[in-house]
Amino acid sequence: MIRSTILTTILILIVTVLGGCNQDANKPPQKLESKTYDLSEEHEEAYLQAEAAAKPKPPRSFIVPTADQLLEKAQGQLFGKPFNPDKASFEKGVLTIRQGKEFFADLELKIFTSIDGSLDNKTITVERNNRFSNPHIHAGQMKEGARAPAYKVFLSEYDMLLQFGVEKDFKIPLTISLQLPDRDNSYLVGRIDVATSGLVAKDGVIDLTHDDLATIKYVGQRYLSELVKDDDISFITDRGIIMEHHSDEPSHIQFAQYAPIYSINGGPRTLSKLMLTKGDEGWVVSKLLENNQSFAAHPVNKDAYLRFPAGAALPLAADMAEDLLRKMAPDELLNMGMQNITCSEVSGAFAAQCEVTYLVYDELENVRCKGLTYLYRKVHDAMVYGKTLPNDQMVDRKSGQIKDRDEDWPGSC
Repeated sequence: MIRSTILTTILILIVTVLGGCNQDANKPPQKLESKTYDLSEEHEEAYLQAEAAAKPKPPRSFIVPTADQLLEKAQGQLFGKPFNPDKASFEKGVLTIRQGKEFFADLELKIFTSIDGSLDNKTITVERNNRFSNPHIHAGQMKEGARAPAYKVFLSEYDMLLQFGVEKDFKIPLTISLQLPDRDNSYLVGRIDVATSGLVAKDGVIDLTHDDLATIKYVGQRYLSELVKDDDISFITDRGIIMEHHSDEPSHIQFAQYAPIYSINGGPRTLSKLMLTKGDEGWVVSKLLENNQSFAAHPVNKDAYLRFPAGAALPLAADMAEDLLRKMAPDELLNMGMQNITCSEVSGAFAAQCEVTYLVYDELENVRCKGLTYLYRKVHDAMVYGKTLPNDQMVDRKSGQIKDRDEDWPGSC
């Protein structure tokens, strides 16, 4: 290590040389330049650190799993934390393996494969020296206080083995051995069942009590198929599907709405609006609405509206939203998504503000969002319609004053 500053002066002589006999011998030489380099102890240390960082790093150690590990329940670590996944699913080529009960997983792996079709007996092998055509892997974690997970993407330099078994009852066994090239030495080894659908079944019998959109879709499509059982029905797309609860238990889902588009015997597109309820035997279709009716205007349980803030205004807004549908032509109704209505209490001259948003589809199934804002007054403990605001205005809940919106509304719904 150098203990003192060494000042080294380098004299650089720059001589301009002209080609051949055209050189001007009488031209004065150019001015000599001097440069000073500081090789102090501090700068030398920084130089050595930069030199070490520039050297190629040795490959990370990859542990080959034992045969017993591959037969055990999948476990490992991710971001330096124990990773014991409790759920796995496969949808549209993406394998998701997650840990956590909330909407956003505590820890999660998303593996983007190119598999299209059956998973039965499929195998994917990636070696860490393969840099091309690898499945992309997104490793995510929900950090404390964050509103959404943070992801790290791996494109290569990892080892992976995926071995799928044979699907039964909408589940398929998976043996996985994955080792990522991160500083935390993240890995996952073992077996896990992968759900290929939101449906749950046992010995081929579907569980109709399972709360999942796939269950709602299955029950609704089965209902419509039975209505036209002598004809061929082909389901094309959906205009909306939701589940909701009207109880003190947030997880106790009791009602659902489903709006599929289908054709019969290859004919024109048809829209149906189904309302479903959940009983002891599971989900059933309880009501079939007309296409120009709004789900919100025909709830299974009208008293449930009173549970929401400004709930007394919600039925009024739902009726006004339905009036919008009744003025539409049949072809327009086919291109209308479900209406979503949110009401809130406000101060000032108005008692409640209700925002109605909905999607509109074009011929190519591209969507744009539309919205309406209704204001209501309270007269003798009853809600009365006040006025409709343009899309760039709203009521400030605290002051009760009508103001310009801070951003484009309704945006993307």
